[in-house]
This record gives sequence, C-alpha cells and structure tokens, in this order.
Amino acid sequence: MSYVLEALQKREAENDPDAAVSLARAGFQRRRHRLWAGLFVVAMVVNAGILAWLLLTPDAPGGAPASAAPVEAPVAPPAPAPADAPAAGSAAPALPSVATAVQEAAPAAPPPQVTTPPAPPVRLALRELPADVRGRFPGLAFSTHVYSEHADLRAVVANGQRLIEGDRIQGVRIDEITETGVVLAFERYLVEVPVFTDWEAL
Repeated sequence: MSYVLEALQKREAENDPDAAVSLARAGFQRRRHRLWAGLFVVAMVVNAGILAWLLLTPDAPGGAPASAAPVEAPVAPPAPAPADAPAAGSAAPALPSVATAVQEAAPAAPPPQVTTPPAPPVRLALRELPADVRGRFPGLAFSTHVYSEHADLRAVVANGQRLIEGDRIQGVRIDEITETGVVLAFERYLVEVPVFTDWEAL
C-alpha cells in the first residue's frame, strides 16, 4: 500500500514542483525519526549492560563487598597470682570468724560526755548588784503588794500592771512574792526587793 502511495506522490511531484518539495521534506523527517529511535535503543542497551556489570562485579564500586577474613582477637596472658595467694593444691588459710570480723569493723564507742549543770543564780539585794548590771536593770514602780499562804492569791502591782509569780515585765521575771517583798529574776541574778525599803529606789 505504501509503495502505491509513494508512486502516486512521485507522479504528483513530477507535475507539481511544490508537491515535490513537500515530499522531500516528509521523507527527510521520516529518516530523522528513524535515526533518533535507533540511537535511543542503542543507548538503552548500553546502559543496561553497564548496570549489569556493576551489579555482578564484586570489586566494582557499589557492588557487594568481598567477604572479609575473620580476625582472631588476641588472647591475653593469664594474670600472675598475688604473692599472698595460696599455691595450687595447698590448703587455704582459715578465715576469721564472723564475730571477730564484726568486732574489728565496729567503731569504738565515743567517750561519754559529761554535762556540767548550770550554776545556780546568784541571790543578791538590789544595792549589791554589780554596777554594770544595776545600770541595765529596768525602772519598776511597785504600788501594791499582796501576800498569802496560797501562791495563787499572791500579787504585786508594778508600773500599773498586776503581776503574779512567773509573770514578766520589761525583761524581769517575778520569781517569788514573799511576806517582806518580792524576788526578781534578772539575767543570772535573783534580786531581793523588800517592801517599803528599796521600792522607792527602783
């Protein structure tokens, strides 16, 4: 069928110059397409051969690595036995008993600490206090003194405040309320303050 078509085209080309030019161009394009198709097939074959060579050759880059020979680890020589270790075949020395080991490991008990009891407070009259202590003694103004055989009924009034035994005022503790006055605890002293004698001096 193609031969008949080519014959008709050649006859038309002989009668029409423009048709001859078109026919020549069409033939050139067909040959160029065939050439490119052949080159593409050749390139595909070459690439397939290179890829097969890379995959099948062990030493080629990217190929399977050759099997490495096993490397034997060095064997360390046996450690020498310590000087005090018993020789082979000899009896081992007897170990100390558990009680002896515990006694040796237990630390010695610390010596008992001797605590010295605090010195009792010094009992003095107000005028017998050292000068520096007397200077720190607060000013107290006693106005009332109530004494009873029952401790809970004893009371004094100092600086307008009613106080019983054990109460504190300006750093002074009412230690005892006696028949003749009051005993005040100040720092490390017990200060005796008689009624009507030293109250005015405070």
